[in-house]
Amino acid sequence: MPRFKLTDAFLSEVAKDIFVDIIGELENEPPVKKTRTGRTNKIDYWETPWGKLITCDRVMNIKTKEGKLFRRRFRIPFLLFKDALVPLCREYNIFDTKNENAVRVPLEFKILYSLRILGRGNCCDDIAEIGISFESTVNWIFKKFISGVRKHLYPLYVKIHTGEKLQKCMQQYADCGQPGCAGSVDACHFFMNKTPVSVVNNCIGKEGKPTMGFNMICDHRRYIQYCSPGFYGSYNDHNKTNGDIEFLEILDGLSDIQFFFFDDNEAVVCIKGAYFIVDGGYPKVRSLIDGYRNRFTRNEIMWSEWLESIRKDIECTFGILKGRFRFLLHAMEYHKCQTTYKRKQQLVQCFFRCSIPNNIGYFIAFQSSRVNF
Repeated sequence: MPRFKLTDAFLSEVAKDIFVDIIGELENEPPVKKTRTGRTNKIDYWETPWGKLITCDRVMNIKTKEGKLFRRRFRIPFLLFKDALVPLCREYNIFDTKNENAVRVPLEFKILYSLRILGRGNCCDDIAEIGISFESTVNWIFKKFISGVRKHLYPLYVKIHTGEKLQKCMQQYADCGQPGCAGSVDACHFFMNKTPVSVVNNCIGKEGKPTMGFNMICDHRRYIQYCSPGFYGSYNDHNKTNGDIEFLEILDGLSDIQFFFFDDNEAVVCIKGAYFIVDGGYPKVRSLIDGYRNRFTRNEIMWSEWLESIRKDIECTFGILKGRFRFLLHAMEYHKCQTTYKRKQQLVQCFFRCSIPNNIGYFIAFQSSRVNF
């Protein structure tokens, strides 16, 4: 058989013909329409299990099965959710909604997402497994919620007593045997997981693990009056007090408050300058009173034990917050915080946000007998 030698010119002509045929076929094909990736079907949120639960009439009563179920799932009574959180979030536009009719996720479900994460300690992927929203959507909603509530609702419901409220607060402590007391102060620590290496040594204190501490002031009815910014776990009570300018201003304001009590001769004595009751780790100043140490007389021991028993209201407040919001009970995690400051700021916002429902429930419980918070 004769052998044909393939020259470069022949190969170039063949390749050119093939290339022209391919280009012609591509030009004749109809354009391909771009399709959206992900979930394309619209979801009726009110037909989901959560939607059916909050639209049920029996959920209004906290003693019914539905009322107990809502409280167990989201850690607050339904009336507090319906009468307080939803109207406040809509009034202050917590989620920066420009057109509420064009929003895909209803406002009620955005709040439920955040309450579920804070109350049960779930992550965003747990909410996405229900099939309602994507994980990234839930993550964005949660961060918007904690930052918006911290910005708009915290100044309204977490503030120091003044005027008539202060007099009632001091009268409660006077009835307990501590005239002139305006509240209890203590620090609470919350564990941090995946702490940045640059600050891990600063976060390890008496707990032995990385934590973040907060100073808190509450009255005898467990109303939270003040929450300090977050401090690293290695900071002691002296550092927290001296490093918190707002707390020092509150202490200066106590010096102008007058109170009265009876002395041993049953004579009325007027003293200027209220105080907070603390433990032995705080600075020895006029406005912070702690119990005696290294004293062995009967009166001093009994007075110190009585003071410590009254100061348990702040310890109970910490237990209530951690019991109601499991997000504070377990180690806090934030995976997408690129900077240490941003991570710390979001943890502080979560703690501030958890203190707000406690005070909102305080107001509603004393104004209405329908809510048992």
